Amino acid sequence: MNDNQIEPEIQPEIPQPFAGRRDVFAYIRQYLVDPADRHALLIIGRDGMGKSQILKQCAHVFDDSVITCYIPLTDVAFSNDDAWLNYLIEQTNIALAQSAFTISRLPEVDDAADTYRSWFTETYLQEVNKLIRSHRRLVWLMDDVEYLLDAIATGKLPDDTLLFLYEMLQANLQLGIVLTLNEDNEAQTSQLAPLVSATLFQRLHPLSLEDTARLLQRFGLTIEDEAINRVYKYSDGHPLIAEYFGEALRAIRQETITLPQVDTVARDIYKQCQNTYRHIWQTSLSQNERLVLTAISGLLYDDPISKLNAQRIESWLLETDYPLDMTAVNAGIRGLEYRDLIIGSVDNISIRGELFQRWLIEHARMDEVNPAIAKSNATDEGLSLSRNNLLVIAGIAIAVILMVALLQQSNQATPPSLQPTVTLEQ
Repeated sequence: MNDNQIEPEIQPEIPQPFAGRRDVFAYIRQYLVDPADRHALLIIGRDGMGKSQILKQCAHVFDDSVITCYIPLTDVAFSNDDAWLNYLIEQTNIALAQSAFTISRLPEVDDAADTYRSWFTETYLQEVNKLIRSHRRLVWLMDDVEYLLDAIATGKLPDDTLLFLYEMLQANLQLGIVLTLNEDNEAQTSQLAPLVSATLFQRLHPLSLEDTARLLQRFGLTIEDEAINRVYKYSDGHPLIAEYFGEALRAIRQETITLPQVDTVARDIYKQCQNTYRHIWQTSLSQNERLVLTAISGLLYDDPISKLNAQRIESWLLETDYPLDMTAVNAGIRGLEYRDLIIGSVDNISIRGELFQRWLIEHARMDEVNPAIAKSNATDEGLSLSRNNLLVIAGIAIAVILMVALLQQSNQATPPSLQPTVTLEQ
């Protein structure tokens, strides 16, 4: 803890181009000023939706009444509980120093304390509260909370770690905790109890057209309206993909970005998106959702004008080796809507994002829906071929036997050759 007495030389991180998410920031602010619900706030979103950037942006959005402490859990070398608490202290001190507080006033660890936890809550946090005064809030912004859950599951942290954090929130009204969780790990939400409640969370959706335009402008671009619309159609407001467009268009160094220039860079950006789309396909979706997406992309490729509904999807799948009934089709549609991968009314479904639709048309294959099923089908096909070969061999053998039998029958039916006889007269 002697490091606490040294003022760290911290260079503030230069924020990346960012736009939108005003509703999320408003929700975080309301959470911090309202002490009624003393749980942590949870933000859920899939890869590339801007979870980390939202947490980092908090330092530039809130005024000095909110002291933000960004804690990237992917960088933590979880070894034991004391090391974890020491990391929280280090990151908190960095945040306080960035907000111009004199952290040398904070206490050193008392070796006579019963436990590190008791010293942390009863001494260190109380002094932090005094330092920032009652009108300010300290918020720990913990990115990728699944890594914390993994450390608990593997025994690197105590089983009551989340309960300990929850009790800290109860005892310190000036403290807030915001967590992010990847959508792929959403099933782990229940493991976050009691730290997280069932109601205090935000789900990230794609950016609107207006926020996509603002994001492109953050790259210093002057871009025509039709070019902005085309970027939005390509990306469907996916923040990471919109950033790809911003970086590529900025590199053109054109005074005004036009529609043809967007179409030109889209070819390279499509290559950049391959891993993003592949991850969605392989990791984020259930088997039925993959089947429904495959059917939708196939139907849109065959007839992009006709309206698409659940009945057409069911009929399309009936012609394949992977049929789904209407209940399963509707469940797949709801899951894809929940993940912001399709959009539209019940009778007019479409895929969100032209680049994603192109990837599906090129890569979504029925035999890739479930690798286990594909392997099973390949085995069945091999067995089928083996059976066919056996049938052919058996057929040839039967034919040979019949030919031999016919030849033998033919030999028996031939009358014996007549021998000349001599009749002697009496």
